[in-house]
Amino acid sequence: MFFDLMYCEFVLTIKPYEQRNVMYMEIVNECLLALMFYHMVLFSLFTTNDMTKYEFGNSFISVIGILMGVNIAFAVYSSVSDIRKRKRKEALKKIYDERMEYLKLNPPQLTKE
Repeated sequence: MFFDLMYCEFVLTIKPYEQRNVMYMEIVNECLLALMFYHMVLFSLFTTNDMTKYEFGNSFISVIGILMGVNIAFAVYSSVSDIRKRKRKEALKKIYDERMEYLKLNPPQLTKE
């Protein structure tokens, strides 16, 4: 648990990732992972009441669901962003190729004055 918190601090202070969205994802993942570690302590002999363990189990499942939802949303967002970039690049390449073809057929006339 301690090393997870140290890694969170490392990511927040040093910012080792070039892309901002990847850095934010790492922060969210590590914070939720730390929260899951604290939940795991509550499932040990530290808590003797079975109903309390049951309630923390529901909370633990919720945290796992949030973690999965955030990661799936990030994966979908990244995929859609990559597809948009690729389509934009293809459209610009098509425009460039059309202009180059036009210039080959109609070279500019240079005049000396």
